Amino acid sequence: MTPYLSSFILVLLTSFCLGKELDETIEEQKEVLENRIEEAKNEVNKAIENLNATVEQKKKEVGERKDAIVATVGGTELCSASECNNRGTCLGTKKSFICGCQLGFSGRTCEDMVCDSTRDCNGRGLCIGTTSQLTCLCNLGFTGKRCETTI
Repeated sequence: MTPYLSSFILVLLTSFCLGKELDETIEEQKEVLENRIEEAKNEVNKAIENLNATVEQKKKEVGERKDAIVATVGGTELCSASECNNRGTCLGTKKSFICGCQLGFSGRTCEDMVCDSTRDCNGRGLCIGTTSQLTCLCNLGFTGKRCETTI
C-alpha cells in the first residue's frame, strides 16, 4: 500500500467518524492530490530548465576550448610542399609547420644553401654554415674570411 493510499483511507475513516459527507472528503483529497501533482510538475520543470542551462553552458565551454585549440595549433589545414623551398618536405599545418630539407639546404623553409668548402672557402679550408652565414676554418698557411690570403 502506498503512503498516499494509506493517508487517503485514514482521512476517509476520520471523516466518517466525524460525520463528514463522503463526497466532500473525496473532493478535498482530490484537491490535495492535484496540488501535490502540480508541485511535482513544477519541480520537474525547474530541474529540466537547470539541466538545459547546464548543457548550454557546457556546449559554450567546449566551443571556447575548441576555438583556443584551433588558434594554438593554427587550424587543421595541412601544409603543402609549396611552404618549403628547394624541394623540402612540409610537416604540420599551414600555420604551424616544419620543413624537412633536402641535403645541402637548411633554414626554416629550406631557403639557405649549405656552404661548400671548395666554392666558399676557395678549396683552402672547411666551410661551416650556409651561404648567407658561413665560417671558413682555413688550412695551415691560409687566412681570411674565405681563406683567400696565403700566409
